Amino acid sequence: METVLMRNLCVNLPHRLCGVRIESMNMVRGLRLIVFASAFLLFQGCTDYVRVDTETGTRYPAVDRIVAIGDLHGDMMATRRAFKLAGAIDDEDHWIGGKLVIVQTGDQLDRGGDEQAILEFLTGLTEEAAEAGGAVHVLNGNHELMNVSLDLRYITEDGFEDFQDAVVFDESDSLIASYEPHQRARIAAFRPGGPFATLLARRNTIVIIGDNVFVHGGLLPEHVDYGIDSMNEENMYPGTEGAYPHDRRVLIETEVSV
Repeated sequence: METVLMRNLCVNLPHRLCGVRIESMNMVRGLRLIVFASAFLLFQGCTDYVRVDTETGTRYPAVDRIVAIGDLHGDMMATRRAFKLAGAIDDEDHWIGGKLVIVQTGDQLDRGGDEQAILEFLTGLTEEAAEAGGAVHVLNGNHELMNVSLDLRYITEDGFEDFQDAVVFDESDSLIASYEPHQRARIAAFRPGGPFATLLARRNTIVIIGDNVFVHGGLLPEHVDYGIDSMNEENMYPGTEGAYPHDRRVLIETEVSV
């Protein structure tokens, strides 16, 4: 398999994760780990893409071509450029990639004002790619988990404005009312049980394609021992309001009305 490094922010390590020697690889023995901060890689593989496992699977067979795209951070213009460079979309943002497989490794949110457009773009493109025999895997990064934990540190003023029309919410809700008025729509959108938290809950945090592992940030030995499937599944489980990413039960609680 040929690997072409397009940006120099990626680590490809068969037996060492984040600088720590792996003594027990368990399910991922021999896999190449692809760690992204803001990286862009191309892989040339072998077989046609066939979906396996559950509806949101963790493992997929090797493919002829994978393009991995790192942080998008609310920049729709840069997002379009990356997907066009990959040969995935036309000038109307429609899929033209055929059997191409794209992995977007998280951090769509924060630091920009086009977040809602990016989430809608990725959702629509995932459906179009599947119909054409390709795939778009969109992973959660730390900024997605921060948003459903209502950590507002990296949200810009444009980012708050972007979600003013995203949801209808009850102004008297005690959680929402505890935030500044310009923050409340965003809180309603991403609070556990909110519509955008529910969208994020359908995604993996880790995906394996052929002999490559894709994840935002990295995997430690204890993560491997705990179980990749378990971490993906637990990110989809109902969590408790205010849950923090470290307990992994962050994305949705009992559905709330918005």
